[in-house]
Amino acid sequence: MMSLERSTSPDLDEHAALLSDTASSFSSRDDIEDQKHQKTRTPIPTGQLGVLFSIRFTEPIIYSHLWPYINQFVNDIGVADGNPRNVGFYSGLIESVFACGEVCSIFVLSRLSDRIGRRPVLLPSALGIAIFTALFGLSTSFTMMLILRICAGLLAGATPIVHSIVSELTDETNNALVVPLYGLITPIGFAIGPLIGGTLEHAATKYPNLFGYEFLRRYPYFLPSFIPCCMAIVGVMFGYFFLQETLPSIVKARKRLERQRSSSSLSSKNSTLYGATDCHDRDPSDATAFTPENAEEEVESQPKSIKELIKDPSIRAIMGSGTFLMFLYTSSDVIFSLYCFTAVEDGGVGLPPDKIGYAFSVAGLIAMLMQLCVTPWVLRTFDKAKVYNFCMCSFPIVFALMGCLNPLAQMGFDEIHKTIHPTTTKLLYAAIAVLLLLARVCVMAFPISMMLVKQNADKHSLATANGLVQVAMTLARAFCPTIASSVFAYSTSQHIMGGHFWVIVMVTISLAGVWQSTNISRVTKSTQEHI
Repeated sequence: MMSLERSTSPDLDEHAALLSDTASSFSSRDDIEDQKHQKTRTPIPTGQLGVLFSIRFTEPIIYSHLWPYINQFVNDIGVADGNPRNVGFYSGLIESVFACGEVCSIFVLSRLSDRIGRRPVLLPSALGIAIFTALFGLSTSFTMMLILRICAGLLAGATPIVHSIVSELTDETNNALVVPLYGLITPIGFAIGPLIGGTLEHAATKYPNLFGYEFLRRYPYFLPSFIPCCMAIVGVMFGYFFLQETLPSIVKARKRLERQRSSSSLSSKNSTLYGATDCHDRDPSDATAFTPENAEEEVESQPKSIKELIKDPSIRAIMGSGTFLMFLYTSSDVIFSLYCFTAVEDGGVGLPPDKIGYAFSVAGLIAMLMQLCVTPWVLRTFDKAKVYNFCMCSFPIVFALMGCLNPLAQMGFDEIHKTIHPTTTKLLYAAIAVLLLLARVCVMAFPISMMLVKQNADKHSLATANGLVQVAMTLARAFCPTIASSVFAYSTSQHIMGGHFWVIVMVTISLAGVWQSTNISRVTKSTQEHI
């Protein structure tokens, strides 16, 4: 027997080796198939995203539709006594209280949506904004305008919830395509909103055959406020009937309930087929309801507190960078508008209002093209944190180039006729085009910020984390117009450094923003190394 075993052992070893090679080949093939499966892009939930986008689309329209007529509206109310400087102050105050209301409610609404769900918070908030926007057009006093704008701002704090839903509807395989499309909503809304406001204010006077009603003559700013309201209500109706809940804890609970129902149905069929069961037997669903695994899931599903999220270095870095991002982005628009409006001899460019409007329209078009054509490829190809840092690096160049526009205009400026030579004008427009292109590169940082929050935040605290970042950005947006315009006005009025002192200030702040954005890359890298 021993000789038999020895004689057959080489064959057995050879056979075992063959089986091992075959198994390893199948294992490697399975690994390859698993890798291919993991890299397969998850189908995009176009229906849900379409409904969500219809709700989100009205927010920038509601925010921007009053830009063309708010100064005239404030002047008509009579609070400014016809002084243009006071008109600008009061109209700016209206925008500031909106942002302040948004800051006050973001924490509450985001936290609430992490507990009771996205739909119960998002849909009533969107409906309330629509109603207060329509009522704003009926304002007869400045106090009424402030109250209605504050109320709208309080409900606008639900914006981070939309970010959270987008994050929950997508994953790492398809968000590089979805997030840039989502980012298109804001520039499109900012293009449509002013068009509605500028076209439909005083509609009874402009278009008497269509809108020559006494009501519209008495309230000339109601129609441009009512149209965005109707658009928002349509979006809310779509959301009410078609938008599904995406809060992970609720989705998990529903799936568990479905499993319990299917298990109960199966057990009842088995009891019918194989005999009656003891009436004291416990339902199988009850056995799974209190297992240690479910208890652990229940603990994990509790959202983190705001204090815990702020302690997270990655969330803290995104908040800090988001503050600089919004401050610098808003400052570039505010200063560019003032810079173009200011006369050449006073340190500006001296463009007429219609040319300034065209410039902002071109900027919006560039932003849309960037989001549609460039951003998806960039997000698929490069690291998100590094792209964010690259976007922040463009701000110092933007403000430095903006400061060169006045010296360029002075090269061909005729002090007698107060005109610019045609050749210089062409060069000036070319420089403005390059400036707007560089400024809109920064637009990519906004969707990347949302994606970074999703990567670094706990899924059960996603809305709260988005809310923290949104609060930081909203605070910057609330105070930025006053700070940026004051720095520019002080620089030009006092002729500090030839009226270009604001360039030094803004470039310095931009460099601080660049340094802050590098913290995101460092935190992300250290987290990956730790893992």
